[in-house]
Amino acid sequence: MHAIGIDVGKTAIDLCIASDSPPKKWSSIKIDMTDPLWYQTLTNITQDALVVLEPTGWHLSRPIVTTLLRAGATVYQTNPRNTKHIREVHISGVKNDAMDSRALAYIARLIAEGHPPRSTYPLDSEREALV
Repeated sequence: MHAIGIDVGKTAIDLCIASDSPPKKWSSIKIDMTDPLWYQTLTNITQDALVVLEPTGWHLSRPIVTTLLRAGATVYQTNPRNTKHIREVHISGVKNDAMDSRALAYIARLIAEGHPPRSTYPLDSEREALV
């Protein structure tokens, strides 16, 4: 199972897959959400993966979460403070979408290893729709 972090933006998402190299060296992939086939690219990368996102406007994240769940991914949300702390300690003091996707992938790896940070929860879209 791949550990993946996704930083959601208005017109693009930055995605990072954790690997065995140091987190500073993990590459980030940008998926343009204005591309009509963005969901196919996301599905191909995230099938059966463990994915971590930050909470964001539901109008931005709902299509992404729907695609992830249809791909069989397990989706978690984490508090942005966790992302900031992981980024600053393990990746870089520089804040940008690519660096945040690396931090989110690092958190996904922690979850996969059985050490989820505080304020990190599985996303339950059915429960959220009811709320």
